[in-house]
Amino acid sequence: MALFSDGGPAVMADLRRYESSAESVARDEQIDLDAKLAVAAEEVGMETFSFLLMSATPLTETARRQTGLADVVVTEPMRRWHAVRTLAGLYRDAFGSSVNDRYRRKWEEYEKLAKDAAEYCFTTGIGLSRVPVPKAPLPLVAETAIVPDRADRTIRINWVQADGAEGAASDALEYSLAPGDEILAPGSVPAGVTGWNVYIGVSGGAVTRQNPSPLGLNVAWAVAYGLEEGTAATDGPAPDYLVVERRILRRG
Repeated sequence: MALFSDGGPAVMADLRRYESSAESVARDEQIDLDAKLAVAAEEVGMETFSFLLMSATPLTETARRQTGLADVVVTEPMRRWHAVRTLAGLYRDAFGSSVNDRYRRKWEEYEKLAKDAAEYCFTTGIGLSRVPVPKAPLPLVAETAIVPDRADRTIRINWVQADGAEGAASDALEYSLAPGDEILAPGSVPAGVTGWNVYIGVSGGAVTRQNPSPLGLNVAWAVAYGLEEGTAATDGPAPDYLVVERRILRRG
């Protein structure tokens, strides 16, 4: 699962799951849906931080203020909360511009759903990671092979810490690769990260890990002739703890 700090919990595809007409409404009413997602993420983040701060003890409050939301793991309840919160904001703005009763009803419906989703999220617990590893950025590609034929590939990478903890895989980079080309991790490396993994697949398809063990931060990975059937890329580890009404529950 990704960290909250990796980006908004919900994306456009999540909005479509709950409201198939969201994008058409945004287009018709000239509403920036990406901005609505960002605003809703800020609101969810503020409420989550407030909850964690209230759940902290006098001994852990300072640490929580310093950590902020950096160790918060996005769970499915949080993703739903963010999605319906975004849709509430969409229909609120749509009603404000068109004064359409259908939009008002949708706004009220999603406001209630967002409130219920928040309560469910706090009841079931806010997930925390003991060793949060951030999502990796897009990889870099160096074309070193001089060949006429290249194959379209999907490339993702992720960061790895010394204890083996992995972060969420990067967004997909679509690129035409040839054997001998090199894939590199970007130069800016988060604190605690000691290595990285590369995942490749046929363009538009699933990607699998190509290196048997984590690569050094300054080590490039050379494209081979075939693809390894390694493990699939993940969105990061599950939370280590759940914070529920001032109690910390250990998973397992």
